[in-house]
Formats: sequence, structure tokens, C-alpha cells
Amino acid sequence: GASRDSIFHDNSYMFGFLPGVDDKKKDLYTSILRIATQLDNGWDPSSTPDERPCGRMGCRPTLRFAEISNSCRSAWREVTMKYFPESSPCEKISREASDDTLRLILRRLKSNNVTLLELNSLELSEIHSITKIMEALDFNVHALICPAMVLSSDFAQMALFGWWQSSYILDGAPWVETHGGAPGEYSGMSSEEFARRYYAAWRATPTYRAAAQFAAFCALSQSIELAASLDSQEVAQQLHNISLQEFYGTIRFGLTGLVNMPYVTVQAPGVERRGLRGKPQVVYPAQTSSAPFVFPKPTWKQLSCRIKHACFGNGQCTVSGGCECDKGWFGTKCDEPETVHELLSISQNESGKIQKLLSMSNESIQELLLMTGAEESAEPEDVIELRTFAIWAAIVMASISLVMCLWRGCRCRSRLVVTLLDMLAEAVSREDHDAIARARLRLAICGWSRQTTGSLVRGIRQRQSEESGISLSYLLSDQFLELAQRRSGVEDPTFYELGDVFFSKDQGIGALDVCPRDGRIGCAFVDTLPPKYRKASTHFLSWAWSYKVSTVREALESWLSTQEGTRAEDVFLF
Repeated sequence: GASRDSIFHDNSYMFGFLPGVDDKKKDLYTSILRIATQLDNGWDPSSTPDERPCGRMGCRPTLRFAEISNSCRSAWREVTMKYFPESSPCEKISREASDDTLRLILRRLKSNNVTLLELNSLELSEIHSITKIMEALDFNVHALICPAMVLSSDFAQMALFGWWQSSYILDGAPWVETHGGAPGEYSGMSSEEFARRYYAAWRATPTYRAAAQFAAFCALSQSIELAASLDSQEVAQQLHNISLQEFYGTIRFGLTGLVNMPYVTVQAPGVERRGLRGKPQVVYPAQTSSAPFVFPKPTWKQLSCRIKHACFGNGQCTVSGGCECDKGWFGTKCDEPETVHELLSISQNESGKIQKLLSMSNESIQELLLMTGAEESAEPEDVIELRTFAIWAAIVMASISLVMCLWRGCRCRSRLVVTLLDMLAEAVSREDHDAIARARLRLAICGWSRQTTGSLVRGIRQRQSEESGISLSYLLSDQFLELAQRRSGVEDPTFYELGDVFFSKDQGIGALDVCPRDGRIGCAFVDTLPPKYRKASTHFLSWAWSYKVSTVREALESWLSTQEGTRAEDVFLF
């Protein structure tokens, strides 16, 4: 991903379209320093120190760098010290380093308050192990840097298969397909258009090398046109003088013929509920960015919260892994609507007030009279009157409660309860949280406790999961075909080839989701689908794992054509 300056010094006919190797670290470190400075300068003066992005001390003052590498080079160390004077010595590890060794190193770095960690010249399996151990140790850093990794296909595959600890890892590159900016002056294409046309031609995602070669073609073509000649010297002179704005970047060469353009800072996609979404994004510099720079990186507990339940979309995961609920929602996971919360809390509070009043001693009642403005010399009969009032209030409240119970009995006949339970089951199947809240509220009015309706919702989800079938319309859709091709890497995979990438415990779809059947991590593929694609099974399907996806789809289409009046949307296969 970089060029060596030395090969360009004595050759006026050689031009390099990859930036210099020494600039890669410099540009990446510069982007971190600048975002840290921007955050520090952008503090709200009225905010408390704990509300600041990087804590009380701020971002830049707390930047402490460390590196784990298979080859700790002195030249790299010099660059690091220039940008981050507060740096720990490079931790050199062997290729066979055990998890115990890595754990020991990471504990030491955590105790040294390291906030920037670079994993350099490591295998992807080593990076995977390190991030898992960091999560287990709750070792949080402002940024995690993995050079030459984020854009690799292996990195993307591991993230797709459940490696959520890879979220927001940083890397540097000359170009990525999400590179922003205006369309090229010569090509007329944006990065997105180039990537789309490249994929259409080669059925592969373009790398920065492909973009660099195409940029070289554009620069050479324009230089030939400007020179109006094929003479090497005249064309080379035009290349030396060129300043061409392309989707790849501004093509301009230094004295040696090496392109004079910065690296962009790339950030791996972040975690969402049910896995990682999207592609690596350009986050710096601003003029070519395609997404905001996420800094500091969310804590491990915050990321875990996002992937497990994400506060059910009714709040934000906090750095401690809890939920900060939006207005109108309560509960540790923001899954309790305000109406149910208020109903239950009012009932409990009023009951507590009566119990407290009845249990008060004479002395306590006298103190209450003094606090409310009564004379200090309150007579015993005043105390008796107050206690009598409390007793009558209790009798009235008990009478009201009895009437309410009788009224509930009239209102909540078995037929109504059955209707409400059907409404709740339908709302759960649609994952309609508002409808679930309304059904629970009406059941609460009928005397059902929050714990009971909560258990009921869990039971409905369990039963629906056990009875669910997958929609025929989904199996015949382009969406399913593209998913099978992308995960298997095969144009027409067999179900054997889909086995690990779809259904395995560690890498399968749903490996990180909560199972509705037992409440544990790891659920069936059908449970990850939108509600319209999973309902009670209507047909049983038997097939062999050796069949190709195309064979099964063609057989299903053929069968459907013989079922007069049957729609694919109404068929759910077990």
C-alpha cells in the first residue's frame, strides 16, 4: 500500500501512484491528534468533566501510545515518539505467542494507562485473540490501530462471522471505495461509480491498487492529450506538471515522480444489533470523508450492549454497558413504556403511603402536626382525630380496591382476556413494541402484574420460535441468494458450503443474538429474519445438504407453479 522513495530518485520517466511508505504512519497519527484536539476545543463549558468524550483530563492530554508487534523497528519508534512523546516501549511477540503471554502484556499496558494501541505486523488470528482478551480484561482504549488489515477480505469475513470486537479499528490507505469527494475531472466517475463498474466487470470489489492503476491510466491519457505527442520526454514533462483531480485523489507528483497525496484514515464498521453493518469508511480528511470519525472508540461494555439488545431502540448504550432511556421509556433495557411504569409505580406508592400512615406512632404523628403548622401543644384528641382519619382513609381505600376488583371481574371476563392475549401474541410476532406495551397495559388494568406479562411475552417468543418456518418468498428472493453467495464466496453454493457460514455456533448468522427459546446467546437463522419472513410453519420440506442453492430454488418454484391460488408469501417451510 505504499512506495519506497529510493527507487524514484534517478529516473525522470518513473512515476509512482502509491504514496510514500513513511507517510502512512504520519498521516494516520496526524488524524488522531487533530480529532483529539477538536474534541478538546469543542467542550461545552457548562458540561461536567465526566461528560467530556475522553473523561476529566480530555483527549489529547491522555494520549499514551503502545505497540505490539512481531518486529519492533527503531525507525517506527522514532516516528511514534515524535507524535506521541508519552509512549510505552514496543512489546515484541513471537508468532507462537500464547494467550497467557498476550494477557500478561495487555495487563501491563492497561496498568500503564495506554489509550492508543497499534497492532503491527501481526497475523489476523493474533489480532483477533488480542481484541478478545482486551474485552475480557475490560481494557478500553481511545483508538485501536491495525495497519494493512481493515481493508482485507479476511478481516471483513471474520467481522461478518461475529467478530464484533473489530468495531471501529483504524487503518490508513491511499483509497477505498467509500472515498468521498467530487467525480474525477478526466474519468467523470466518483469512487462509488468506479467500484460499481469494476464489480460489474470483474465480480470483485476493487482494492486501492486497482484504483491506483486506473488513476495512472487517466493521468497518462491526459498527459498524452496535452502533449499532443507520444514522445516519452514530452509526455513525462506533462506528467511532472500535472494537477488532476480524480476520484482517487489529487494526482500531483513531487520532484522524484512520487505522487504527492496524503493517506486517508479508514475506520472499520461499527457494531449494531445482530452484527456488523456496512463497509470500512473514510473518516479523515474531512473533504473526502464518508462517515464521522468515531473517537474515542466505544468501550467493550458499550459495544456488547449494542449487539445484545441496543436498548431495544428506545435509548442509548452507555460506556458502562447500561441504557440511558429516551423520554417515555424505562427499565434497565429501555423496554418498559411510560404508561405501564406509571401505572405500576402509582399503585405501589399509594399502597405504601397508607401502610406507613397506619404504622406511625403517636410521637411521629405529633411531629407531623408540628411540621404541617399545627400548635406545639397539640392535644391527644388531635392525635386521635388524625389516626381516626387515617383509619377511615384506609377503609375507604380498601372499599375502592374491592369495588375495583369487582369492576375488573366484570370488565375482564375470560373472553376479553383471551382477546388481549391474542393481541399480545400478534404484537410479539410483529415485534411491534408499542402494541406490546398497549396489550400489557390493558392486562395490567385487569390485574396482571408486570412480572406475569413479562414472562408471558418471553413464553410467546419461545413458542413462536419453536413453531416458526422460513418464508418461501424469502428463499426465492435475490436477497437470500446474494447473502448465500457473499457468505460462502461461491456463485452457486451447496448447503454443505453454507453450513459453517450460516449455522455454526461460532460463525453462523445469529451466533451473537439472544435465543428466544432459552435466553442464551446464539439463535437459529430463522429467528434473525424480519417478522414477515418467519411465521408458523405451513409445510414440511425435506432436502439434502449436497443440493445446490439453485437446485432447491428451482424445485420450489416448480412446486409453487403447480399450487393454484397459493402465494409464496403464504408458505412457511419447516
